[in-house]
Amino acid sequence: MILTIFSVTAALGQAAPPHDIVTTLKTVGASKLFTFMYQWNFQPEMTVPFGLKIKSLAFGTILI
Repeated sequence: MILTIFSVTAALGQAAPPHDIVTTLKTVGASKLFTFMYQWNFQPEMTVPFGLKIKSLAFGTILI
């Protein structure tokens, strides 16, 4: 258990902290998992809109 905690701490200690996300994305880039999942054109200044719509409410209701 302690070895797992130290391993995870060591791995996370190597990553850049996301204090300024745009600067971090410009210097370090996006993660390999993100670039694998998101196949479209990626720009660090992109925004993600959040909102409640009928489909998201229905999906959330089904999950509960």
